[in-house]
Amino acid sequence: MTARKPVNQPLPDRTITKKLYANLCHDYESLLQNIYQQISNFAEQKGLSVTVKYRLKSFDSYCEKIRKLSKLQGTEMIQITDLLGIRIVCPFLEDLELIEQMVAEKYEILELEHKAEQHSFREFGYDSVHVLIRTKPIPGSETLPYSCEVCEIQLRTILQEAWAEVEHELVYKSDIGMPNDTIRRKLASLNASLTLSDLIFQEIRDSQNEIRQQGLKCRQDVETMAFDYEDIQALQISDSIKSLKSDAIAPSPKSLGKLMLTALEAHSNGQFRNAINLYGSILHMKLDPAIRSLIYNHRGMAWFA
Repeated sequence: MTARKPVNQPLPDRTITKKLYANLCHDYESLLQNIYQQISNFAEQKGLSVTVKYRLKSFDSYCEKIRKLSKLQGTEMIQITDLLGIRIVCPFLEDLELIEQMVAEKYEILELEHKAEQHSFREFGYDSVHVLIRTKPIPGSETLPYSCEVCEIQLRTILQEAWAEVEHELVYKSDIGMPNDTIRRKLASLNASLTLSDLIFQEIRDSQNEIRQQGLKCRQDVETMAFDYEDIQALQISDSIKSLKSDAIAPSPKSLGKLMLTALEAHSNGQFRNAINLYGSILHMKLDPAIRSLIYNHRGMAWFA
């Protein structure tokens, strides 16, 4: 069975197409600004620190892509899907997932591609998420030849963006040809280092979030206990309070709630010895078993720290 030869028809007249491109520029820019604003607003609402960029493919780049595709596949199959482009750059990998979910909720997705999935576990290369979304047609306007009513959205981390920019200059735009094996290995090694850095940054952020959640839960437990037992008066304060060092906190609480919050503040500020002594003083009070268990748990965490 012989392969079907590409069907080549004459390319659009450059002068006529350039005039049409100039007439459509304003409409394309307005469409891009609208998508840009929607994404920026969502990121701000979610507290995400992202950089959003947009661009309209230049006329020369548009023509050059048509020329290349016509040689590869013939003019019959040409579709320019990146005439309109949005790029979203995030600090962390998990931010990409949130943005991708937002795009799926707000727009009709025509195509979703994770570039890293093209590589085997032995390979490293360009990594990015490319999403094609459907855009509204420009009313009453003639469209550019081979263009589609789509916008390409690229999602990357800061490190993926750095890699893509450098690789684009060294490989894609190079007129020397593909690099030799030695250069390929060096590029792969650099990309692997950046990929690992992204993973480590995310692990550090996950660890910080976990610590933050533990601290929040600890404070909520204490505030709940203080609310429920606000009227429980201290029956006895340990002599350890009196023997604290001069630079430690030495409160004279009248209730369990106040003393516990003071202990928690010392614990949170890294004054572990002071916190241990305060927790010990609380344990000399008349406590409900559930509260006593909670205090022992906090004192144990202070001892561990």
